[in-house]
Amino acid sequence: MSVQASPIRAPRWSRPTFLLPEDQLSICVEGKPDHVSLQCEDGPVIHLATHTAASDTSAAADTTLLHLVAPVPAQIQAGLYDLVMSMGGVTHRQPRAVRIDTSPPAVVRIAYTSDWHLLQVSSDGSERDQTPRLEALVDELNRLGLDAIVHLGDLITRYQLPSKAPQPVAVIESQMKRAHDLLGRLTAPLFLLPGNHDVAFDRCRASWAAHVGHAPGPTDDSAVTLGPVQLVQLDGFVHYDEISYEMGPERLTNEQLDFVNGVAATRPARWRLVGCHYDYSRQILPHFDRLGVDAFFYGHSKQLEVEPFEAAGCADGHLAGSTAYRLALATEDMLDVAAPVSYQGLP
Repeated sequence: MSVQASPIRAPRWSRPTFLLPEDQLSICVEGKPDHVSLQCEDGPVIHLATHTAASDTSAAADTTLLHLVAPVPAQIQAGLYDLVMSMGGVTHRQPRAVRIDTSPPAVVRIAYTSDWHLLQVSSDGSERDQTPRLEALVDELNRLGLDAIVHLGDLITRYQLPSKAPQPVAVIESQMKRAHDLLGRLTAPLFLLPGNHDVAFDRCRASWAAHVGHAPGPTDDSAVTLGPVQLVQLDGFVHYDEISYEMGPERLTNEQLDFVNGVAATRPARWRLVGCHYDYSRQILPHFDRLGVDAFFYGHSKQLEVEPFEAAGCADGHLAGSTAYRLALATEDMLDVAAPVSYQGLP
């Protein structure tokens, strides 16, 4: 799949949306499209009538983002659709960006994965390509019949050891391209969040934007409802100093906290699952109970303190480096967060 230079900010292949017939599809795009449609392999092209809800020039001085809405037809078959639009004679496509269900699913299966690190760098400076084990993981995820996959970040490794200097641009780009190709083989809708390695330096951020796409705002946060489950994704970005290679202030922004507070206050859910690469400054961890978080999924190297999880009755969804994925199964009556599946446990 090719998404480079796409003006479509949302929904996109790495930030899909889930809708029912007659719902409103919200679109964020750079520029005014001439035509918008939904397309899937097994059905007709669905032509959409859009109107502008708002425009925003705050994202960048030379970029105007349009926020469009389009009603989903009452008669539409269930499926996973590409979002396709034409602008000035150029066609832009975001694969697997819109999932349509004719009724809310009663059973939902979600897999979380994290910390792929396409290039493993050892303390002695040696490097190993991890593509083979990730190919096995992609095959396994496709066998599971999932409703959604959430990747919590760190597709790449940002540094060389022992210096911790950034990897050369060509190495960053090679990792991102391989990751992009692997993710393109997944058959379920995918939410992809950045980890600290993915957006650490300017060269990392440029490669991420080229392969993953630009966010509709300063950070790439989202919330969707799928049957009994609400999935909340928080952008756990971290930037590093280009000279000292040290981590910068690692905090969710006030706007992100307003977002998650607003979701909790205005969008009720039977089960609320929150994913973020890591809660570095413990901004979410102490508030599980108030936010109604039933499970918090995160990667990174260190497990968070267990006491806040236990106090709130919240499932600890940590994915360590050896973890290939974790599965969450939800119905109206039950939420089950399964034990981690290791790479050694893959078929």
